[in-house]
Amino acid sequence: MCNSKEKNLRLQLRATIEANRIARLSYEIGDEHLKKIKKQLEKAVGSKKEWLTILIESLEKRLYGSEDENDSE
Repeated sequence: MCNSKEKNLRLQLRATIEANRIARLSYEIGDEHLKKIKKQLEKAVGSKKEWLTILIESLEKRLYGSEDENDSE
């Protein structure tokens, strides 16, 4: 049985992998997916909502860049 920390790490990993896959397609397609995912988030509950939240954060970083990256330059 996996504990809560392991479950959270698995969700983060799955969401990050999915975000990377979507972001590689193209900017326009990634942006469309992001809009659809944000609509799904409104109806989601539980671990699905947590996964979608992580997916959105990861996908936004891949598509639009991170402000933290700009600060380090």
